Amino acid sequence: MGPYFYRHSGCLVQSELEMPEWHGFAVEGCASAEADIIIRIDSAIEPTDSPDHEPVVDGNSLRFSVPDVGTWRISNGSQIAINPVAGRDCIEVRLFTLGSAWGALGYQRGWPMLHGSAVLGPTGAVLFCGPQEAGKSTMAAAMSERGAPLVGDDLSRAEPGRVDRPARLYPSSTRHKLWREAIDQLGFGQRERVQDYFRAEKYHLESAFHVPTDLSVPLVGIYALSFGDRLEIEPLSGAEAAKTVLSETIYRPYFLEAMGLLTEQAVHAARIAASVPVFRLKRPRDLTQVDAVCARLREHLLETA
Repeated sequence: MGPYFYRHSGCLVQSELEMPEWHGFAVEGCASAEADIIIRIDSAIEPTDSPDHEPVVDGNSLRFSVPDVGTWRISNGSQIAINPVAGRDCIEVRLFTLGSAWGALGYQRGWPMLHGSAVLGPTGAVLFCGPQEAGKSTMAAAMSERGAPLVGDDLSRAEPGRVDRPARLYPSSTRHKLWREAIDQLGFGQRERVQDYFRAEKYHLESAFHVPTDLSVPLVGIYALSFGDRLEIEPLSGAEAAKTVLSETIYRPYFLEAMGLLTEQAVHAARIAASVPVFRLKRPRDLTQVDAVCARLREHLLETA
């Protein structure tokens, strides 16, 4: 079977693996086209001697292994090669390919890679970022159900703004990743779901609304999420905004350090923070308050449009 072709992050991707998680990005009639990125199987790749997920860098290549799953080699920002110990059709192989390996490839290509969840507001994309379990996916899913199409969930390519063009964000997902509690509170209990590999109580669900997957959209706001006693939206600026964008959207920082690209990603974050409004969104942890949070956020988006 295959090869399979996907239009993702502004690139044509040719893959020996079928990626159900990218079904919204699948394209046909590309057999004669030259792909920008190749994903292939290579059983000759040797596992690393380093601990789980610890990167090994050799020139323009980065290699990492996951016990009982496989080994990945990402080269020159143009190729992901996989030795899938668990079998090429194993869901874990796909998840590490579309997560850690894709992130490393984006870094090699010099892309700003933003870890967060985004929806399309009245004038462009708004990104929710923050530490693990800050509620990024829940916030995006709640807004999406209220008419704001999903742009991405987890890891997205961005373009910093320029004098002649605003910052932009590439669609990265048509699925939400939600904890069971959020699924129940948002009324998604009857939807088809796939269990997350890492966490037993987290699931992947198809979004009811998402943007067209083949075009980037303006990035008009970044909301760093945290929990508090009451609902507050505080603007951030200058060095605080740049630091927040870097620290709360960074993905696999040890990959960046191993490749010597952490400074480059910090520069990207500063450029994005200089051209996109950044806010701290505090709200109660209680999910029964999600309607009030979404209503206030919609008001804020219109106020700042």
